[in-house]
Amino acid sequence: EALHLLESDGLITIQAHKGAVVRKLSRQDFSEFFQLRSLFESFAAGRCAKRIDEPGVREAFLPLYQEAQAIAAGSERRPFSEHDADMHDTILRMCNNQMLIEHLRRISLVPLFRYRFLSSIKPADLRQSAAEHVDILGAILAGSEAQAEAASRAHVARINGIVQSIDAATFDQLFHFRKG
Repeated sequence: EALHLLESDGLITIQAHKGAVVRKLSRQDFSEFFQLRSLFESFAAGRCAKRIDEPGVREAFLPLYQEAQAIAAGSERRPFSEHDADMHDTILRMCNNQMLIEHLRRISLVPLFRYRFLSSIKPADLRQSAAEHVDILGAILAGSEAQAEAASRAHVARINGIVQSIDAATFDQLFHFRKG
């Protein structure tokens, strides 16, 4: 049953006489994933901004905002991949929309590739991501729904641009788990 769920999510194919085979994801697959991620995450960021004065919401985002500011300034206290995962997970958790969370997690390729991808990009790109996190989190903390949505969309679009510009050998190494 689990294999059939993975197949319906497009992550594996079940082949006669071979069994389950992990599907090779194309640049187009990633582009489509980022389009959906942009819709879901921008909506979630906007919802968080709208909910900022509800109990516990501001407190969930303030430490992440301060950490993003430090990373953008060149002072990383923990691996960026951990901050990135915590920020995106907090936005999803605090948006208070369980159906959105379930759908995004179901299509999300991020857990499979986040660490490999983030460890491969330039330090300047990581600092830029941190600066974008400052924008997203600042808009949420300010209660600006439209600004939080726009900053989130811009961040996801830039990450998609980086993925789309990776040379073929590196793309294969990162996303198809082949040695370079």
